[in-house]
Amino acid sequence: MVIHLPTGPGLAYLSSWAERNGVAGIEWLPAGEGGRFAADTGGLDLPAEELSAVRRHLSFMDLLGWVANGMEDVAFWDKPERWEDALGQLDGFFPPGAYDSVTTIEARGFVLAGVQAYRQHKPLIPVRKFREAFAALRGRRVPYVNWRGHADELWLQEMQAVEGRSVLFIDDVFETGNSMDAALTLLRAAGAQMVGAWFVYDASEPGVRERFGFPIRSLLRSQGLRQNTPPARQ
Repeated sequence: MVIHLPTGPGLAYLSSWAERNGVAGIEWLPAGEGGRFAADTGGLDLPAEELSAVRRHLSFMDLLGWVANGMEDVAFWDKPERWEDALGQLDGFFPPGAYDSVTTIEARGFVLAGVQAYRQHKPLIPVRKFREAFAALRGRRVPYVNWRGHADELWLQEMQAVEGRSVLFIDDVFETGNSMDAALTLLRAAGAQMVGAWFVYDASEPGVRERFGFPIRSLLRSQGLRQNTPPARQ
């Protein structure tokens, strides 16, 4: 199978990514102007689910903005024609019957989680970044260190119906896990149960995912790609 990469990092990064994930049998082919490449995955000898994980990553690389040494930003928002395909992949990981509510953290996650909540007719539980305007409202807050290394707080309004909910966490990028960890503290204190988490891009280092006792899946994954298969059903 040949997958054309309309956007992406340079060949050096792609080769390093493939080697890091144990999928070094990909053949990189020139694909026209601008130094772009296509990936021929026909030489990979992998179980079907692992091969699907590799092809999924390559097929959705256009949802990110890339520089030579890796991902720079999410470019998902201006590609409405890609939304159904991407969120269809989410449904493959976490079927609608596996959870009854969707949650996320302010701000870009509100877009993704909001669309998925609408698609599947699920309630959305927004976890906000605390602001002084919320001080007069009933709610819980918890401190955390954000991806920039700055101290911040997350806040969950108490009036939301959270107790007893089985919740799927959705966001754009997973890296340190700090913000999701803080959100979980709030949600679990309010009586929610976490089913799993889904991201457009998982950029976490080895060991970060293992901090959480539920499956974490993504469209793209910088490391541990071959394990990015649908979680085992109970």
